[in-house]
Amino acid sequence: NIGLGCGLTLGALRTYNLDEIDNVEISGVVANGVKYFDFANNMSIEDNVSKLYIIGVNSFLYRNKKKYDIIINEPPPAWMRDATRAFSKEFLVLLRNHLDDDGILSQWVLANEMIMRDGSLLPFKIFYKTFDEVFPYNLGFISKTKLPKNSYIIGNKLVTYEYSDVYDEIILIGSKKPIKFDKNIRVN
Repeated sequence: NIGLGCGLTLGALRTYNLDEIDNVEISGVVANGVKYFDFANNMSIEDNVSKLYIIGVNSFLYRNKKKYDIIINEPPPAWMRDATRAFSKEFLVLLRNHLDDDGILSQWVLANEMIMRDGSLLPFKIFYKTFDEVFPYNLGFISKTKLPKNSYIIGNKLVTYEYSDVYDEIILIGSKKPIKFDKNIRVN
């Protein structure tokens, strides 16, 4: 798991019977702050299954020759300093090289960070073309909700005067091989 955030993904991973979970987070501040979200993530950061590494993901992967069944990459928003590396072809190749032959990458994309002011999806289209080159077998999942377009806060109240459709998140799943589905799995 790359990028700890508030620990929700790690908490979800811990609900499965996994042998080992490596968590890579560059910020010690984020790692220290995750305890404030224990009510939502239902976990401690480290135990006999999960290990936390406070280090840049590139350094971690270059030092580590381990192969993974799944890598979940949750990079910071693209506008943050040095975050654009997480969307580069070189980085995606590095992730692919750390996957088992049947492994998959789950790549989180904050969609509204990839939309131009004119509404164009050009930044996402460029990233997806790169993703598709590195992971020829891939799927995409998009969440779309109505969010306030023009809003402001007065005191503790959100005042909204126009709504628009917003693409919140995009999850890309990439693999070296065709992705197989278990048709018997049902999601409620």
